[in-house]
Amino acid sequence: MGLNPTRVQLQNRDPIGWRTFVAHLAEHPAHAAAKTLRTVQTGRASLYDLEAELRAIAAPVLLLVGDEDEPCFDVNLWMKRLMPNARLAFLPGAGHAINLEEPALFNQLTEQFIADVERGSWRARDPRAMPAKA
Repeated sequence: MGLNPTRVQLQNRDPIGWRTFVAHLAEHPAHAAAKTLRTVQTGRASLYDLEAELRAIAAPVLLLVGDEDEPCFDVNLWMKRLMPNARLAFLPGAGHAINLEEPALFNQLTEQFIADVERGSWRARDPRAMPAKA
């Protein structure tokens, strides 16, 4: 799991942090990790099956994705289009573990999101910015 295509960015950026990450993964008993994959991750609904629920979210939403985390591109763009109060940020050169790979940028974006929401400056997407429907 530490060397999959969305994790190598952490290894390249922070070899010590990557080793720590992999060591933490290795602490999990193999049977428990397999059970989690089989029962939790494969048993949960696809986000695509939750379209109605996502459309109904009125709360502000910040979607953060590494631009090297290709498996997450399409679904995050799709969610941004569904949720009127969602914004999407891609973190350059980052994979899936963006909080570990780019902690300062991750924290900055998260803190700005919270501040914008608290002061009421987070606005819904202007409908004129929505893509034209085919």
